[in-house]
Amino acid sequence: MKVLGKDDILQVRDVKIESVDVPEWDGAVYVRSISAAERGLIEEAAAKFKESKGKDGFARTFTVKFASLALCDEQGKRLFEDKDIALLQQKNAAAISRIAEAAQRLSGFSKSDMEELEKNLKDDQAEGLPSD
Repeated sequence: MKVLGKDDILQVRDVKIESVDVPEWDGAVYVRSISAAERGLIEEAAAKFKESKGKDGFARTFTVKFASLALCDEQGKRLFEDKDIALLQQKNAAAISRIAEAAQRLSGFSKSDMEELEKNLKDDQAEGLPSD
């Protein structure tokens, strides 16, 4: 196996793109892996959510934000901007979840990575739930 140098690493196009069927929308979409920088933004937002004791709303938009980062055209260019998240929140939850799951897989989020993020979200979210 070839040992890669700096130039080799920086020149390789390592974005993974795949088509995901979305029967709820009568079609398919392209989904891409997210970058290390985008992953950092997600992890930073999860940490801020935990620090805020669930007051910043991150848990309510986590799946939609992940899907918005990953929805792309055939070349991997994002279809949606952060300002479009409110619009995507109105779409079918099963479709958004399927897209986010594909993006997580393509981006190398392990099951334990997702469990840790979800644990942090649930721990603080539970404190804000109404009691009987």
